Amino acid sequence: MTMSYDPLAYEMPWRPNYEKNAVAGWLAASGAALAVEQVSTM
Repeated sequence: MTMSYDPLAYEMPWRPNYEKNAVAGWLAASGAALAVEQVSTM
């Protein structure tokens, strides 16, 4: 009896793209940090 291995079986094919939201959050936070640096004396 051979074992069949499907590397994509665990991953849901149509799951929401959580990474996109994380990248948007990081970019917004870095932009806010740069804006605060320009406006105030940190």
